[in-house]
Amino acid sequence: MPQQQDDISSKITLLISRAQADDADAINQLLILLQPLIRQRIQNRSIAVSDCDDLLQDIFLRICRSIDRYKLSARIPFDHFLNRLIKTSKYDYYRKQTRLDKQRQCLIEEAVSQYHVSVSERSIEEKLIMEEKCKDIMTYCKKLSKLEQEVVQYTLDDYSPKEIANKIGINEKAVYNALHRCKKKLLRQFEHYR
Repeated sequence: MPQQQDDISSKITLLISRAQADDADAINQLLILLQPLIRQRIQNRSIAVSDCDDLLQDIFLRICRSIDRYKLSARIPFDHFLNRLIKTSKYDYYRKQTRLDKQRQCLIEEAVSQYHVSVSERSIEEKLIMEEKCKDIMTYCKKLSKLEQEVVQYTLDDYSPKEIANKIGINEKAVYNALHRCKKKLLRQFEHYR
């Protein structure tokens, strides 16, 4: 196993030196060699499986951009250099996910508030229309005969025709007739609302 790791390390060192000499094939071989190692380090429960490929591509781009800055002569092993790239890519991923979650939450809250505003605007509008209709009805009710006005008022106060007849002192049939006349007059008056 240590022999195999030394072979990989020497292969990586050779590919890095060739990549720094602008050998595109060496960069491709280096990325192919590093892919299983990188994938193993980025697979995590907090990273979605579909995002692992995107993160892997991001790390590949970072390696390609910064391979020239890695110094083979320095005492820093390539493993540390690679770990730093992986770590910063993961942090960037987490920051992006946090930002996207906040944006999603803000969009949801905005949609909910817009819905509540539209519902309240609609209910205010309906209330104003209803108040206007009630005003019109009350104005027209003043034009009815005194008996019809009394019958309408008692009906609006939830009295039954029998109770209205007892209150006013007329028979029940006269109350029904007055209600019928009021309905007919009001329907003729407010046909334009239909």
